[in-house]
Amino acid sequence: MWSLKDTLHEKDNVEVSQPRALKTMLAVKAHDKDINCLAVSPNDKLIASASQDKSIKLWSSTDLSLTGTLRGHRRGVWDVVFSQVDKVVASASGT
Repeated sequence: MWSLKDTLHEKDNVEVSQPRALKTMLAVKAHDKDINCLAVSPNDKLIASASQDKSIKLWSSTDLSLTGTLRGHRRGVWDVVFSQVDKVVASASGT
C-alpha cells in the first residue's frame, strides 16, 4: 500500500509524464504465486486479492491484516469483484 498524500495535486504544474516518488505505507507477502487482480469493497474496508495459487484472500484495508481466504478454484483466479449492492464477492478462473 502506498501513500498518495502530497503527491497528487490539482494545482501541480509537473507534467503527468514525470515520475513521482511514492512512500510505502504497508507491505505483506500475500500469495505463493502471481497476483492477477485486486478489488476494493464498496465501503473501502476490505481488499480482495486473486492469485494464480487458486485462492482469493481478503485483507483489512487499514492494516493489511488477513481476514479470510477463499478456496475452491481448480486453476488460478483471474478476476475478483465486490458486489455494489450485496455482501458478496464474485470470482473467475480458467476451466
